Amino acid sequence: MVQSKSDDMFELYEAFILAARNWSNEWNNHNQISLSPTHVLILELLELDKVKRPSKLAQELHITTGGVTALTNKLVKDGFIKRSHLEDDRRAIVLEITDTGRTLLEEARKQKMLIMKKMFGMLSDSELNHIKEIFKKMNERGTKEEEK
Repeated sequence: MVQSKSDDMFELYEAFILAARNWSNEWNNHNQISLSPTHVLILELLELDKVKRPSKLAQELHITTGGVTALTNKLVKDGFIKRSHLEDDRRAIVLEITDTGRTLLEEARKQKMLIMKKMFGMLSDSELNHIKEIFKKMNERGTKEEEK
């Protein structure tokens, strides 16, 4: 019996959910830094740009500014980032990674690499590139849908 496209998409959806759950379990089982992958992504984005407004961070993460506040509160409390006001506009808040945050980010990258090797290490270079291109295509579509 030939599967329909709907059946294939359903099977892919289930495989994706299982892969996401496995990724999350791996992160939780090997988490030595007590931060979520999204916290680490925030540190990475702040390291790239030095200072960033929460609204820009929300846009890049595809979450609300309230979500950014909730996530960054922990990072501020733990000393990994700092909040400050712009000198020319005291109402505007910017976020900046601290030296402690940079040190933690290096540890997080090591942890992430171990997990990625476990999750993707069995794939050939060709398979990795194929999956990467598929996800880029899916994410581009999602971004375009959000812009509508």
